[in-house]
Amino acid sequence: MSNSQQAGSPTLSRLLVLGRVFYKEVQYWCVGLTPEHYHLYQARRWSELENFNASAKHLRKYLACSNKAQVRAELGWCLGVLGRWAEAATEYETATANWSHPALRLALAEALFRSGNTQRGAEAVRNLETGDVAIDDSLRAALVNLKKEFGLAA
Repeated sequence: MSNSQQAGSPTLSRLLVLGRVFYKEVQYWCVGLTPEHYHLYQARRWSELENFNASAKHLRKYLACSNKAQVRAELGWCLGVLGRWAEAATEYETATANWSHPALRLALAEALFRSGNTQRGAEAVRNLETGDVAIDDSLRAALVNLKKEFGLAA
């Protein structure tokens, strides 16, 4: 089936992703996969299905085995989608300690603002603007929008 046909049938797409979740579950229990591979795979499939609670659960289990900043950032994103901004900020802070990517630092600023910590959010924006890392155009536009939304000088 072509991608255009799948795009026309969201029910079929969901069933295919659920089949992949089930297949990986069988592999994990019957064949033996590493916990890291299993949990990261499952987290991403659950995100495809927009079940961010299940995705966050698997990401936390992955992080119990291996502390990877990119996966921690993914957990922060899931928590943000769920509106759990204080938890998202905590995950983003931990991730930025090991991987100071500008997009991650912007996500941290947003999570801080949305969790009610506007002073630290503004500080994170200032640090991003005065940092020594180049910011691409899409990230700069997101930064401008964040500043407008939270009433910081553009």
